[in-house]
Amino acid sequence: MELNIRTYPDPILREKSRPITVFNEGVKKIATSMRNFIQRLNGIGLAAPQIGVSERIILADAGQKPIFIVNPEIVETKAEETFEEGCLSIPGTFIQIIRPSAITIKGYDLEGKEIQFKAKDLLARVIQHEVDHLDGRLIIDFLPKDELLRFHLEYNPNLPAYQVRERK
Repeated sequence: MELNIRTYPDPILREKSRPITVFNEGVKKIATSMRNFIQRLNGIGLAAPQIGVSERIILADAGQKPIFIVNPEIVETKAEETFEEGCLSIPGTFIQIIRPSAITIKGYDLEGKEIQFKAKDLLARVIQHEVDHLDGRLIIDFLPKDELLRFHLEYNPNLPAYQVRERK
């Protein structure tokens, strides 16, 4: 399988990713590919579905050191703030999104060791954005209905109407 950045409306971006149950060299290979993409594209986060792999692994690199989280689960949130987000899978699109500004996340590292930690500000936002990808949710899903329709007409005027997704 050739790995490349998948862009909207690629169907894999709307799939719910499978949990990783075996921690082996395959997981590390996915992680290496994700790190290479992030470095090449100057991104700050990436989810495996964005490179065509429907598995629950994310990479967040918000300025400290890159953090891989396998099977991430947000277990607590605090406060909220609005901030503009972009996405490598929807190039050129930036949307103001309200998200919790502090979270507690649990999951596993690349070796299969359980991890749990608190994240705030940009790191918290990046993690939430990438977890959304694992559930098939994109930044455009935060748009009000009229703006979502406008987005579809401008971004991909040939997209069939049945692929325009309602906000949950």
